[in-house]
Amino acid sequence: MSQDINLKDCRKAVNQAKYMPTAERKANAIKLLKQLTEAITNLKEVKPKAKAKPKAKAKPLSKREKAEAKVAPKGKSTPKVKAVDLAKLTKAELLAMLSA
Repeated sequence: MSQDINLKDCRKAVNQAKYMPTAERKANAIKLLKQLTEAITNLKEVKPKAKAKPKAKAKPLSKREKAEAKVAPKGKSTPKVKAVDLAKLTKAELLAMLSA
């Protein structure tokens, strides 16, 4: 592109040719519009950038989940204890459990 096209000058020439037409103004408007269309066709096309995907929002915690989070933080795990029916244990087994 040898020269820059001024859109303001092009618009002014078109308006003058439309509202106060003379042969000279029409020729000037046509000349500027040709230059403008030539400049537009010579533009290099670029690929559009990919849009960033929206991040997933964390769902709010329920009251129970909040209470559990306060009692046992996520990083620390507590050992699982096997449920035992205490009514079926013998006296010796109960004493062993209490001393351990």
